[in-house]
Amino acid sequence: MKIKQTRQVFIPWDESKSTFHISDTGYALVHLPNHPNARNNGCVSRARLVMENYLGRYLDLNETVYRINKDRLDDRLENLKLSKPTFYSWEDYESDEWFKIPTQDGYVITNYGKVKRIKDNRILSGYLNQAGYVMFHINGKARRAHRLVAETFLENKHGYELVNHKNGIKTDNRVENLEWCDRLHNNQHAYETGLMKMNRKFKKLSNEDVARIREMHKSGKYMLKELADMFGISPSHAGGICRNETRKM
Repeated sequence: MKIKQTRQVFIPWDESKSTFHISDTGYALVHLPNHPNARNNGCVSRARLVMENYLGRYLDLNETVYRINKDRLDDRLENLKLSKPTFYSWEDYESDEWFKIPTQDGYVITNYGKVKRIKDNRILSGYLNQAGYVMFHINGKARRAHRLVAETFLENKHGYELVNHKNGIKTDNRVENLEWCDRLHNNQHAYETGLMKMNRKFKKLSNEDVARIREMHKSGKYMLKELADMFGISPSHAGGICRNETRKM
């Protein structure tokens, strides 16, 4: 069963009356605080606005807009593709044990990532996002299944911000396959399991990319050549970043 979203009267985006800025990750964002799906900072992806104008409706939260040529700033309609997610559905088994999700009032979860809404006893349909993670819509926001499992069942002694899949399978949300970790460990694990691909091409490095390069080099486990290949830059540029001489391309 697909997740339904209440339709609002569509108001086309007037590009001539809007300004945009480039995010730290290299995407064009437009400040539209009244947009129904605006982020907490009131911004909306320009690519989504272009696609919405073409379709004549607001996109659902679980719909993703891809750029065909991978250029993060190329938001021409002919370069955009709309993708609807693959949905996950579960049966309600008597053997399931349900536990309240501490961060989400009115919802319970199993230790392998099945979510139920308490008020109507409805099991939610999940979907895969662009990165390949199982997601749920809860209280109007998209939530990652593995993080909900970790928040419910795993103690976070060190206050880590990330949850890692031990076996590298993003859809395996069993509690025994999850662990809280810091960004450095998450990056190292992604590289070792093949989730972080070699030779990624970046026109620019985001602030997060720069921080990752420095953290991974500081760990002593990666040579400059390896880091350069992973982030699509030259070894000399990687060295400059690690010596705090260079920030981005």
